[in-house]
Amino acid sequence: IDGIPPGWVSNLDQLKHLEMFQMEKGCILDINELFFPSDKMITSLHKSNCVETTEISSAENVKFQSEERLPYFQFDSLSKLRLSNCAIGETAGLRGRPKNKPSSDSFFKGPTRLPPMSRFPNLVSLNLSHNELFKTKSALAGLSSLPFLSSINLSHNRLTNMDIVFLHIGNIKELILSGNEIS
Repeated sequence: IDGIPPGWVSNLDQLKHLEMFQMEKGCILDINELFFPSDKMITSLHKSNCVETTEISSAENVKFQSEERLPYFQFDSLSKLRLSNCAIGETAGLRGRPKNKPSSDSFFKGPTRLPPMSRFPNLVSLNLSHNELFKTKSALAGLSSLPFLSSINLSHNRLTNMDIVFLHIGNIKELILSGNEIS
């Protein structure tokens, strides 16, 4: 996919046997919405099972009966992922969402959202080059859980520090960081 607006790509989670995905010159504002649109349905279902709690303030508070992670879809067959020149930045959801953090689309507290890269368990090659990443934690979120990942291309982003990189990348054989501002 080259230069297609993000809203034009839909239902990727219906492609159960997708082995390679490449998008260049797109605009990805939310990785989860692109690859895992069915999560919104799961989140809505989870919200409908909420129970009300009372508090002194006039605002309604809602809490979940269960704070467990929900069973989310993952791409078991995807081995190569290239999202180059897609304007992926810190707000694209690479780090997932921690427990009890309010979701951006409502006042409800959503369930834990895994980092999206951790939902590609057989990923061998990841290319996030030519984006707007500047935090190492975001760029590498979820990668430590990928046992087959051997190549990461983070070139031409805005990364400045790679001090904790080895805590996140496991058995990487190739790490490309050219074109960053690493000191």
